[in-house]
Amino acid sequence: MARDMLFLRPDVRASSNFACMTPEAWVHLIEEMMDLKIQHYAESTMKVSADVAKVLQDKRETDRRRLDQIRTELVRTLLS
Repeated sequence: MARDMLFLRPDVRASSNFACMTPEAWVHLIEEMMDLKIQHYAESTMKVSADVAKVLQDKRETDRRRLDQIRTELVRTLLS
């Protein structure tokens, strides 16, 4: 289980107890997920240069992986 903590940001990791994740940590993950989704929407409506588009594409890849990690963590806490 300690290996799974590496997927969480340090502030979430510090407040997370995997035997019983706190409601605050759970809400924090939901807020982070919403923030990433809103950023993605805002970025998708922007008209940008080719250089900025490349940076945004890299950011979207990173954000997608983070969203997958958050989903996995939330599902795991619900199944516990």
